[in-house]
Amino acid sequence: MRTSPITGLLAVAVATAALISGPTASAAAQKPKQPAGTVGTATNSVVPKSVANFTFVTQAGAKVSLSSYAGKTIFLLPLLTLCPDTCPFTSANALMVDQQLAANKATGNVEILFFDTDPYRDTPGRLSTYEKLVGLNKYPNVEFLTEVPTAAPVSGTPTPTNADAAYPAENTFANFFGMQVQKVTEGKPASIDWQAPHEKLTYDISHSDGFFVIDAAGALRFVSGNPPHFKGTLNSSLRAFLSADGAYALRHPYTPGWKPGDAEAAISWVLGRSV
Repeated sequence: MRTSPITGLLAVAVATAALISGPTASAAAQKPKQPAGTVGTATNSVVPKSVANFTFVTQAGAKVSLSSYAGKTIFLLPLLTLCPDTCPFTSANALMVDQQLAANKATGNVEILFFDTDPYRDTPGRLSTYEKLVGLNKYPNVEFLTEVPTAAPVSGTPTPTNADAAYPAENTFANFFGMQVQKVTEGKPASIDWQAPHEKLTYDISHSDGFFVIDAAGALRFVSGNPPHFKGTLNSSLRAFLSADGAYALRHPYTPGWKPGDAEAAISWVLGRSV
């Protein structure tokens, strides 16, 4: 489910963007240009150790953190597998981005990470199935990051006084990136589970859209708060799972919204070479 734009860090990024100096004329002729402001905002914020070292579990059951990918550019996106309106387009756009990275032999330099906002339902097993469903299992540089919670999520936006101890990422990781994550009432009619079509969902997770690009040194360099602007053919299982809003967005893509080319431009600018 869509929610309000990325806040907090994004606002700081906007304020500091003007302080980031551009490349010299000679370098500009060789290196990719900074993406337009309509795509997102440039920043230069070192990811703190409390965030970089936060431990997640991947779709394969491995324990990792952002620091596990030191030396690589990270393309980070918020997602949950049971989102019926924007996340199918987020994963579809990410697939097109990775196809471009593979074509330019850049998958070894760029890691695509999905920060899961619904770890109670999105177990490693479900994430592995979803990865195959959207076709991202064909690429070795893709990981879905989830937690192993011990309880269902609390209602409302997590804060230091309203925090589920089973979801520390919502209070450390998400807050640093300015992501909003909130448990909300399931819509009517309730969406169905794409993995178990006979089961109706009992709640939804409202979350921020957009993407983040972290450089090889561990600094956040680019932030986009736009929803995904997708044009193409969606997997039939996910297409059947779309809500009325999602079906409308499939026919009328979100505008403004980030396109695969926008993400590729941001990754190229941070990486220092075209992908």
